[in-house]
Amino acid sequence: MPLVLVISSFVAASRVGGGIAPYVLGPMKVDHVHVPTCLFGRHPGWGTPGGAPVEAEVMAGMLEGVEANGLFSLVDAVVTGHFSRPEQVKVAVEALIGRGFLAESDLESQLKQAGERWDWIIAEAAE
Repeated sequence: MPLVLVISSFVAASRVGGGIAPYVLGPMKVDHVHVPTCLFGRHPGWGTPGGAPVEAEVMAGMLEGVEANGLFSLVDAVVTGHFSRPEQVKVAVEALIGRGFLAESDLESQLKQAGERWDWIIAEAAE
């Protein structure tokens, strides 16, 4: 069965973000591994969401656990979504580069296309 790594939000009472992976991928017989960037009770568009962003160190630990379980070698695709903090972007990028899903040269060209916003996020995360 194909496997997708999803790095995105988990919103308990709203079908958005990474939490929809089982509903979208499951019927296509695609499995997923979800590393959440935030844990919210509801979508912020409904009001105060409850919950909080996942700390970058926790995300890094989760990615290490995924690797320790041997799943990175089985991943066929990576999907990213909402990031709450620049530090989370840094963790995700380092994990994807370190495991061969993204090349630094690819990242540089993508950042140039995305503009100054991404340059700021990466710079803030590096501090």
